[in-house]
Parts: sequence; structure tokens; C-alpha cells
Amino acid sequence: MSSIRYPVSTYSPARKATHWAVLILCIAQFPTGWAIANSHLGHVSLTQSTWSVFVHRSHALAGAAVVILVVAGITLRLLQGAVAPTKQVTRSWMRYAATATHLLICVLLLSLSGTGLVAMYLSRTAAPIHDLLAYSGVALIGMHAAAALWHQFINGDGTLARMLPSGSLRT
Repeated sequence: MSSIRYPVSTYSPARKATHWAVLILCIAQFPTGWAIANSHLGHVSLTQSTWSVFVHRSHALAGAAVVILVVAGITLRLLQGAVAPTKQVTRSWMRYAATATHLLICVLLLSLSGTGLVAMYLSRTAAPIHDLLAYSGVALIGMHAAAALWHQFINGDGTLARMLPSGSLRT
């Protein structure tokens, strides 16, 4: 192990809550995002339904909530410090990969909200970038989830269990 000092050994309830709330909101973004095209019918003089407008606004509000939660998560990380890796994570490349993945996920989620705002209020030309970021996010978050499952069930180091609300999971 390196000489890095970690102030905490587990995630606080607030960090766990922000993590899982962001995941739930991100999952909700896909069905609401796919419905957005219907809410733009009014721009081309076609009738748009109240439901389509509601779904579009829900998507935007969920995106804003994601930004708030990501900023809260980053703030908690800065205030509480990094959580120590499990004893089985002895390879420095694993720690670097985890850190890089978490950083990329945060940047991606904030970028998604930014491009979504631009696409919604300024220019529809940002929509393809927003879509590309969304699908890139699915891949990155899928990789993150796969790594957590691998650590929990193959490596047996309890990484996933530390992020679960109960903090326990049998391998």
C-alpha cells in the first residue's frame, strides 16, 4: 500500500444516499428523455400533449436534482475525505482506475446537465452531444457497476457492501 492517508474507512449515510439517489434519477432520465421529442411538437405547429410537456419538465428537474446531488457528493468527499480502499486492493492501478472512473462520472453527469440546458433553452444543436454523453454515461456507469460486483463477489473484498444502505452483503 502507498503512504496515502485515508481519514475514513466507510461511506457516511449522506454519501450513500447521494450515490443511490443519483443512480435512481439517472435511470429515470432515460424514459423521460425518450419522450422529449413529443414535447417539441409545438415548435412545428403540431399539438403537444400536456403529458409530453410534463415528462419534459420532469426530465429537466431530475437533471437539476442530479447536479445538486453530484455537487453535494463532491462536497461531502472533500469534507469527509477519501474512504480507504479495502485491504485486497493492493494494486495502485486499481486505486487510480477507481479514482479516474469516479471523476469521469462526476464530469459526465455535470456535462449532461449543461448540454441538456443548452439543448432545452439555447440551441437544439447541443442535443446530439447530450445524447452521446448519455450513452457514454451508460457505458461508464455500467463499467463502474461491473467493477463493484467483481470486487464484491469475485474478489470478495466487500467493496459493494460498503456502499449499500445497510452496509452488509453476504458474498
